[in-house]
Amino acid sequence: MDIHERIHYLRDNQLAMTGKEFAAALGLSQATVSLIENGKAKVQDSTKKLICATWNVNPEWLECGIGPMFNPTPHMGVKKAIEKYSFPEICAKLLYTYDGLPAAQQSAVLAYAKEFISSLIENDSDAANPAPTSTPEEEAARKEINERLKKGPSSPSQPGEGTA
Repeated sequence: MDIHERIHYLRDNQLAMTGKEFAAALGLSQATVSLIENGKAKVQDSTKKLICATWNVNPEWLECGIGPMFNPTPHMGVKKAIEKYSFPEICAKLLYTYDGLPAAQQSAVLAYAKEFISSLIENDSDAANPAPTSTPEEEAARKEINERLKKGPSSPSQPGEGTA
């Protein structure tokens, strides 16, 4: 695939834009975009830079087809996790904040979180009587969470595991 084909692929398959929309976003005529995509016009350096800047396209991919099509964005992994697991807004804020911290601060946050969770588990197991406002369902959920925390992170279940 050459640069002309990559531009067409980007516009049509990834951005789902018409030639007219793509041209307007770049300040080009639709005819110019058509000539570029059909290999009948050279792609100017200024056009390449504009494509990369407008849609966060990896310049190396655009020019040579090497690497990912799009540049990674900060928090890309966090965003995917939040979408996949439908975290509440406060959890999303915590994850974004944590992701933006330097490694040393991340380590400190993890150490604190481990201590905090351990203290919650100890306090819960030391309590002789559950809080009177707890419903049986809440108490069962608390016990299940504590058991999971005691076990630590687990790997995803394999097909057929955990089913009766």
